[in-house]
Amino acid sequence: MAKDDYFVVAYKILTYLYQCLKRGDKPEDSALTATAYQLNESYWQFIVESLVNECYLDGVTDVSIIGGERHTFTHDLRITPKGIGYLMVMDNPFMKKVENALKISVICLN
Repeated sequence: MAKDDYFVVAYKILTYLYQCLKRGDKPEDSALTATAYQLNESYWQFIVESLVNECYLDGVTDVSIIGGERHTFTHDLRITPKGIGYLMVMDNPFMKKVENALKISVICLN
């Protein structure tokens, strides 16, 4: 799987937010941007909005900008209990494949 595949990015976002929650840290705004994941803005917005619509995330604010453009702000983004459940590999065999793909890509980079 490519690093910009939907499920890979979703896994990374949810994992980051879950780790922050467990540590009691506020997620860094800079870690939750299209740039941080090397994505174009519309794809980033699609992923975040999808995760919100599936109730895996909350804390997103949509703001209309002049000209009708939408921009997704993630300053208060949090993982939900349903999002934590999504990460539980035992309940989601597809996430196991994503996790394995990420481990392989990390090994290949070393």
